[in-house]
Amino acid sequence: MNIKIIVFAFILVLILRAFIFTTYKISSRSMYPVLQAEDQIIAVNKNFVFFNNALSNIILFNNPYDNKQVLIKRVVQIVKKTSHDQKEEIFFEMRGDNTSHSIDSTSYGLISEKQCIGKAIFIFYPFARFGPVK
Repeated sequence: MNIKIIVFAFILVLILRAFIFTTYKISSRSMYPVLQAEDQIIAVNKNFVFFNNALSNIILFNNPYDNKQVLIKRVVQIVKKTSHDQKEEIFFEMRGDNTSHSIDSTSYGLISEKQCIGKAIFIFYPFARFGPVK
């Protein structure tokens, strides 16, 4: 195989990973059965997601109590608020599909669009669960 093709493919993957896609490992049962603990997923970076149409999407966002931790929940309601300077802000009510094992908007309130990291789109590991996030 041509080394130029390999180098080009490697650089392309690095660029896509850095700017468009990111990967996460699911650490809880809050989204069971759609996502299970230990699933590894691909998410689209927030710069490529239209959050005003995010109802029922599965979104990754910073934990309101611990900004270093990433949470993943489903959008169940979109709330648009106009600030004093007439800018429209988007907030989400987030819920885990497995409500008995989920800390969600019932605990921490609405999530600002600014706190969002991206949208879950694909499970790539384990291979038995390989496929789109629904």
